Amino acid sequence: MRTGAQLLVETLKAHGVDTIFGIPGIHNLAIYDALVDERAIRVVTTRDERGAGHMADGYARATGRPGVCLTVPGPGVTNALTAIGEAYADSSPVLLLASQLPSGTVNVDREDFHQLRDVEAVLRSVTQWGVRPARVEEIGRAVDEAFRRFETGRPRPCYVDLPMDLLSAKVDSTVFAHQADRSPCPSGAPPHADVRRAAEALMAASRPLLLVGGGAWRAADSLRELVDRLSIPVVMTNSGKGIIPEDHPLSLGDGWMVHQLGREALEQADCIFAIGVRFGPLTTSWWTRQISGRVVHVDIDPTEIGKHTPVSIGIIGDATQVAEALVAQFGDRDAGARRPWLDVIVVRERRRAAIRGRAPDAVATLEGLRRVLPDESLLFNDINGIACWGAGAFICRRPRTFHYPIGFGCLGFALPAAIGAKLARPAVPVVALCGDGSFLFSGHELATAVQERASVVAVVFNDDAYGTIKADQSYRHPGRSLGGDLRSPDFVRYAEAFGARGCRVDSVQKVPDAVAAALEHDAPTLIEAPCPQALPPWIETDR
Repeated sequence: MRTGAQLLVETLKAHGVDTIFGIPGIHNLAIYDALVDERAIRVVTTRDERGAGHMADGYARATGRPGVCLTVPGPGVTNALTAIGEAYADSSPVLLLASQLPSGTVNVDREDFHQLRDVEAVLRSVTQWGVRPARVEEIGRAVDEAFRRFETGRPRPCYVDLPMDLLSAKVDSTVFAHQADRSPCPSGAPPHADVRRAAEALMAASRPLLLVGGGAWRAADSLRELVDRLSIPVVMTNSGKGIIPEDHPLSLGDGWMVHQLGREALEQADCIFAIGVRFGPLTTSWWTRQISGRVVHVDIDPTEIGKHTPVSIGIIGDATQVAEALVAQFGDRDAGARRPWLDVIVVRERRRAAIRGRAPDAVATLEGLRRVLPDESLLFNDINGIACWGAGAFICRRPRTFHYPIGFGCLGFALPAAIGAKLARPAVPVVALCGDGSFLFSGHELATAVQERASVVAVVFNDDAYGTIKADQSYRHPGRSLGGDLRSPDFVRYAEAFGARGCRVDSVQKVPDAVAAALEHDAPTLIEAPCPQALPPWIETDR
């Protein structure tokens, strides 16, 4: 006989979970007790549950495997909500394990310790699926179902709500044996007829365009072959950066077409093959772009097809399988002999010149970081005066190396997500770009980085303000500024108080060299730098 908590841990281990981020509390101590004897799973204690959620998200983004966070009920769940919401918006596979009051009291409004009324309703808005097991034997099946959804559908967060009595209850060992087969569920093959129609549409088009989103990152090799065979220009969304190297001769870069440069690509194309993309506000300039060409939309989530943009051909399927099937449609034909209809490099350079004119210091900083960081480095960003220009100015050559909270847009994402990524891939350089305002949402997680020896590099661009919002407010409401100014601490001493390295540079141009030097140290480092002032890229002053 074993406990429900042991069943939970055994099931997680069977799915390859090697790290759990969380905080112990009276409702989940049975899980921690089960983890004491499981050396294959690392337990990372964070400084609040939001940090645990962001770290699980960063782990997932760095590995492609689900990240797991563990909370108590009530405030543990609500503290984690922001991080789970960010993972949901960016389609990141995070499993929230939320311990719960005893089964018989969950739905009784007793005002008990850590009680949260209607936790299902609270979590429903930021997860794709969740369940509260009614019997101890159901715990393993609940975890199995969450992983099945991660593997076969859009990889948004799931939760399992775990009553503490079930965690301590005994379960027959045969339950473990019956759940031993956990091989990944195969996805269905894409519809052959639809793939053939998509291939015919691309071949018939005189101005084809490939639009690639974050959902297509596993299909990078096939999409690169497609681009080369068809001589087809490619635009990537913010989360799709690097799926095709952004300095490839046919890459227009990311889809946040600042100042509308590159608008001609989406508006003049007579056939757009969009894969793993949701036609969100930045790609479409808040849905104002006039897309008149035929749209072939591929997505694993059927609700996204045609949701924001009418489509001619919709294909529900896994991006890799569809891309491979599409390449196979062309056989050995060399369709790349035709010339691209758009001078991609000219458009790309016009765009880079335009953003350099708007934010020269930000562009120079990001270009400098690109020079000192290996291609496999992971860059995590908050919304600040430097990082918000990263979509256009930081060139990615590999998928999932640039992470910006593009969906939920929460501050405080960068540092804990970077810590989770560094713990997942310790040999890879990991850098977080923060503003002074955003950093203090989660700066206390430096303590976690020090305790876990996660040698992340955090750059804090300090302008003593919520800088991008202050700039936006000043532009929209001249002379009527309120709420944006801050009094920041001495960030170097702040870092040193946690046991991290701290240093300060007096010019933003010195940031790349400071980051390169920090990467030589086996310890977390904070670099404070001044933040140059510029209007954020979403303000289109030259429209």
